[in-house]
Amino acid sequence: MNPDSLRDYVEAFVQAGLARPVGSELRFFAERVDYFGAPNVARQQIQRDLVRYNKKWPHRRFWIDGDVQVERQSGNEIKLLFPLRYELRNGSRHASGKVLKSLTLVKTADNEMQIVAVNESKAP
Repeated sequence: MNPDSLRDYVEAFVQAGLARPVGSELRFFAERVDYFGAPNVARQQIQRDLVRYNKKWPHRRFWIDGDVQVERQSGNEIKLLFPLRYELRNGSRHASGKVLKSLTLVKTADNEMQIVAVNESKAP
């Protein structure tokens, strides 16, 4: 995939995190994912986590705040790194900030890309 189509993929993933119903982003994940440091997490568990997150933060805003870096990995994996800004709100509670998000993708048999690992850290 070229850099523009990879950025489009990331944009679609980020926008899916804002969509209703909850879990629109679930279609981006493989059946098993290294999920924020936990290995081999099932898609059903990810869905439960997304539902929990939506209840905690029903009003969300995410946007890519910089370039998407592409790192070729061993085999057919591609790692994408990008700065992501967020604003979260639930009544009077709110949070905002910036993280460095990491997505590791593999190409499926039907030539689609799926996330096999996701992580993030506080951005500098």
